[in-house]
Amino acid sequence: MDSANFGPVFRGVPRVSTMHDVIYHHAVSHGGLQVSARVSAALMTRTARTADAVITGSASAARELEEFMRVPASAVHVVPHGTQDPRRVTQPWEHVTPLGIVEGRPIVLSTGNRLPHKNFSGLLAAVATIPPAQRPLTVVTGGGHDDPLRRDIDRWGLERDVVLPGWVSAEQLESLYSVAALYVCPSLSEGFGLPVIDAMRRGLCVLAHDVAVLREVGGDAARYADATDAVGFGQAILSSLIDADPARAEAGRVWSQRFTWEGSAARTAEVFTAVLDRRG
Repeated sequence: MDSANFGPVFRGVPRVSTMHDVIYHHAVSHGGLQVSARVSAALMTRTARTADAVITGSASAARELEEFMRVPASAVHVVPHGTQDPRRVTQPWEHVTPLGIVEGRPIVLSTGNRLPHKNFSGLLAAVATIPPAQRPLTVVTGGGHDDPLRRDIDRWGLERDVVLPGWVSAEQLESLYSVAALYVCPSLSEGFGLPVIDAMRRGLCVLAHDVAVLREVGGDAARYADATDAVGFGQAILSSLIDADPARAEAGRVWSQRFTWEGSAARTAEVFTAVLDRRG
């Protein structure tokens, strides 16, 4: 069908849009990814403003939708994401060792793509400030074959301290959660921060960048520090490993159980129903 005919087809049809974050709007405001960010931000803004309702994952993201896209607060509905019980892996090291990870050192795990806001370069800069004898083995999944973080490893001399396994399978990821001592989320901006509660659900202590959305998701069970301060964040990583608290890990597990996909589905259905009722 010709795109010019889409208007008549969808005119009058109730529309609910999901907006996870305003990452592209942040990129525009900071002068990054100019062309792609501007186009994406414009398309997202138009979609949000013309929808009958907008769903997003956190109250922090909702505030940013109102700020950057000028979406009325009455049109935005917060529906948190969910997490689920981990798959049981009986021999995790069988899946982890082929990734170049060996036993003997505490493992810090972090996951995600390599978009600038994920701030993995900041994480490696922080690891570099930890005295070599006390450095954990830091594993950062994602990034693909030509991982840009390799330049940071060379820059900071972290060849023995950082493993970049690329994109891993679900079983490998579960195994990494199983053998890790700490999950670190250095992200500067998120719409929700799903890896935080995924790690908590698996009994890992979490250290996250001190930003509103991650405090919203991690609650009192996570630790927080400024991930833009390499020295301070490095100290926070080391302190989190030294002062590992089973009670905090258990509090995180309990906290994470309030986030379920069943609950997300039910709340999403409520938004759809309300829009349909309002439109008659």
